[in-house]
Amino acid sequence: MNAPLVLSPESLAKIDQATAKYPPDQKQSAVMAALTIAQDEKGWLAPETMDFVAQYLGMPPIAVYEVASFYTMYDLAPVGKCKLAICTNLPCALQGATVAAEHLKRKLGIEFGETSVRKYMVRCRKPPSQRWRVFLENHGSPLKISSGLML
Repeated sequence: MNAPLVLSPESLAKIDQATAKYPPDQKQSAVMAALTIAQDEKGWLAPETMDFVAQYLGMPPIAVYEVASFYTMYDLAPVGKCKLAICTNLPCALQGATVAAEHLKRKLGIEFGETSVRKYMVRCRKPPSQRWRVFLENHGSPLKISSGLML
C-alpha cells in the first residue's frame, strides 16, 4: 500500500478480520465494518481517513463517501465526548421519542447535531473510554433519561 498509514496496526488487523469473511475479490463488502473501526479509533471520519479506507479496500473513494454519508451512525465531523442518539422515526415517536428528544434538547440547551460544552455525568455499564450512545427504547421516559444522565 502506497498511502501513509492513517490507522493503527491494531485497527488494520480488525479490518483484515472483517475482510476475511468475504471472498478475496469482494473486500469492499467490509466497508461498513472498516468505517466503524476507523471511527472508533479516530472519533470521526475525516476525508483522509475515508480515502485511506477506500484504498485499503481497493474501492473508489466516492463509494466509501456514499456509505459514510448515508448512515447516521458515521460522524463526518468531530463530535463531543458523549454522543446521544435518539430514534425519532414513526414507531419510536409513537412511543414517546419526540417528547424525550425535546426534553433532552431543553435540558442540554442544544439542538440536534449540536454539542454542549457543559459536562454531565453518565451512568452506563460501559467504561468511560468508550463512546456513549443512548438509544431511546420503548421504556425511555424523560424522567428516566434525566436520571440516567444525571441532568
